[in-house]
Amino acid sequence: MFLLILFLFFLSGFSSLIYQMIWLKKLHLVFGVTTPSVVVILIAFMSGLSLGSFVLGKYSFKIKKPFLFYGILEGAIGFYAIFIDDFFNLLDKIFVISYNQFSNLPYVIDFLRFFFSFLILFIPTFLMGGTFPVLVEGVEKLKEDFGKKTGKLYGANTLGAFFGTFTSTFFLIPNFGFKNTNYFAVLLNFFIFLSCLFLPKKIDIEKDKKEFDEINYNPSFLIVIFLLGFTSLSYEVLWNRILVLHTGSNVYSYGLVLCNVLLGIAFGSLFFSIFYKKIKEPLRFLGWIEFILVLYLLVQIYLFLNFSNILITLASIPWKKA
Repeated sequence: MFLLILFLFFLSGFSSLIYQMIWLKKLHLVFGVTTPSVVVILIAFMSGLSLGSFVLGKYSFKIKKPFLFYGILEGAIGFYAIFIDDFFNLLDKIFVISYNQFSNLPYVIDFLRFFFSFLILFIPTFLMGGTFPVLVEGVEKLKEDFGKKTGKLYGANTLGAFFGTFTSTFFLIPNFGFKNTNYFAVLLNFFIFLSCLFLPKKIDIEKDKKEFDEINYNPSFLIVIFLLGFTSLSYEVLWNRILVLHTGSNVYSYGLVLCNVLLGIAFGSLFFSIFYKKIKEPLRFLGWIEFILVLYLLVQIYLFLNFSNILITLASIPWKKA
């Protein structure tokens, strides 16, 4: 059964990133093909995911039917996405009115553009954020190898996100357009919902509630996790801005950056979910990983400074046709 759960969560990541790439292209019509459009989508996406994960994760142990509840969340995301074009059309009308009213106040116009764009995207991303803790709660109650299964869940979801980004950026949207691509993602959400009807409905929660109440998190550890997320998203925005200098300001540059980020996260999660039990001191190991990352980023500065020369060198190589 766990393989089915992995497959469904893979599809969840796949559909979520299809939505993200569609929303990014829609926001290009609002902000232009610029970094602010990328920043807005990241802020809306990550804040919705984090708050949804926090709120639903806090009360997930009370959910007697976690898999069914997960399916309902996926169905709600799909239902909301059906009307996303109507919301963006309404957004256009709001912008026209705000521009006519505040044409001499560009900062007010920018704030209104950001606020209403954020508001439209926050609801589905909040629901997306709630899917992971709810699904993890269900897996935990199956009495499986929890750490290993959680890592695999996260890896499968992120791998699905990679394929969703890649296929929507380079195949689905260019060939089938926004509306058909959006409906395809909606069908995936509804498929997940219907599939969850065949998963176990009710699981005993008494023991799990006691275990949940005994969990205490070190505040310093949470600060470290916060800083990891802060720097990771900062790198994503920075890499996008650097790549734009070489590829031009278009959605493909962001798609390339996002594909690399998601693929790395997916394989890293899947890899360490297999070998995590062999790590005797996880926090120290995390510190060494961050140290290696710092060394690589120093090398990356050199690579980016010479990126144009590297591309020219590669282009001058007489590649032989197969």
